[in-house]
Amino acid sequence: MESKTRVELFVPDLQKTVEWYERIGFKIWAPPTNDPNYLIMDFQGNQIHFYGTEEIIKKHSWFGRFPFDTPVGYRAEVILTVDGIDEIYKTISENYKENIVQGLKLKPWNVKDFRIQDLWGFYLRFTEPVDWKK
Repeated sequence: MESKTRVELFVPDLQKTVEWYERIGFKIWAPPTNDPNYLIMDFQGNQIHFYGTEEIIKKHSWFGRFPFDTPVGYRAEVILTVDGIDEIYKTISENYKENIVQGLKLKPWNVKDFRIQDLWGFYLRFTEPVDWKK
């Protein structure tokens, strides 16, 4: 069953975001509107919606309540289920070694994963598929 959940990350600079995510293999999936501050990027069927500018974030009804320098991504994890995790880890290690929070490991639930922090501080986990029905 396809998930109906969507993740939207508010970022201060959309172009820097695109450049950063493209270096690890994401592609622009769709600009769903004519809004130049909004787009969707895809990596193996994992889609992340990105929106914003610094001004948009500061004026947002929720995010605008906090100081702009509040760390983003605290207590949240974006989980990306991927195939070919060893090659993906190699690509990220070559491009963003300083962003790796936890290296590639085999977990007790018998899948490999690793965690990184993106250029804005969002916490991303790349993981092999898990059959949760077992």
